[in-house]
Formats: sequence, structure tokens, C-alpha cells
Amino acid sequence: MRNTLFLLFAFLLPLAASAKGEWEKASEDDGLTIWSRDIGNDRVREVKVEAIIDLPAERIWHVVRDVDHFSEFMPYVLEAKIIKRVDSQNWYQYQRLDPPLVDMRDYVLKVTTENKPPEATYYLRWQAEHKIGPKPRQDAVRLKLCDGSWTLKALGPKRTRLTYWLYTDPGGSIPGWIARKANTVSLPDLIASVRNRSNDPTWKR
Repeated sequence: MRNTLFLLFAFLLPLAASAKGEWEKASEDDGLTIWSRDIGNDRVREVKVEAIIDLPAERIWHVVRDVDHFSEFMPYVLEAKIIKRVDSQNWYQYQRLDPPLVDMRDYVLKVTTENKPPEATYYLRWQAEHKIGPKPRQDAVRLKLCDGSWTLKALGPKRTRLTYWLYTDPGGSIPGWIARKANTVSLPDLIASVRNRSNDPTWKR
């Protein structure tokens, strides 16, 4: 009996370890590589995009932290603001989006730039926060799942490896297959917006 249980455990252990799935290449175009993987959620997948950008990592870092001006350049953003600042590295922010074909979405994020991984020169991580911030609006769907990060690795004084990771569910009545598709196809526009803003000589932090 003991041997049977041991064999069963040995069989199930690799299955549990692989339940999160392997990253699968979704597309590769215009210098962007987009990946996705299953993590046991029937509605959405994790997605990430990797790109090499010929700009200083510090310049891009200032752009992805410029929350108060997201509505000027980030796709679909109507409103973005820091609602509580813990310190220079940690804060809470509110965002409201107007994506095409569906109702507005909004969410509150807890943002941290601490605990930088070894592969990052700059690192920003966020996750949905439900205990603070504005109450849900009647004309918007409040996102309950919105986790992600920016990882910037300086490859030289004017060259950066950028990785954007996202795990979110747009909520509402959107079918899962549309949600999975939307999370992937929106990534090129997002990276292009950050690249263009970073490359704009008239923009100053």
C-alpha cells in the first residue's frame, strides 16, 4: 500500500508542477514577441511581450511611472491618478478605460517597485486592490483581476530589453475566448505608445 501511494504521489507531482503550463509564442512581428500560457483559469491566460528598444532604460522607466499623464498616451485610458502614495516606491493608483465595443472598465492597483529581480534594471509590479479607492461606477465594470509588471533591463546606455507581463480578466459578459484574444492583440499598441512617448523629445518628466 505504501509503495502504491508513493508511486501515485510521484506521478501526480510533475502534473501539479506543470499545471501552470509552458509559455507559447502567440506572435512575432515588428520586433515584438508575444507569449501566452495557461495557468488553470478557463477564461484568461497569462500574457507577456518582449521587445528590444533603442532607448535608455531610465527614459522608459520614467514613462511607465508617469501615471498622472497616462491619458495622454496610453491606449483607451480616460483617467489615471495616484490616490495614495506610501513612499517613492509604493503607491495605489486608479485607472478608468474606454475600450472599443464594450463598457468602460476601471480598477484600483497596488503598485510596488521594490524587490527587483536579478534580471531587471528597473521593475514595477502591480495587482488589483479592492479595499481602497473610489467606489465602483454604475457606467463601468470594476476589474477584480488585474496583475502585471514592467521589467526593464539596460543592455547599454541607449538599449533596453523590455518585458511586459499581464494577467487580467476584463470581466462583464465578455466570453472567455474574446477576453483571451483581446489581452494579446492589445499588446503591440501598448508597447508602441510607450516607445513613442519615450522617444518624444518634447516630453519631460
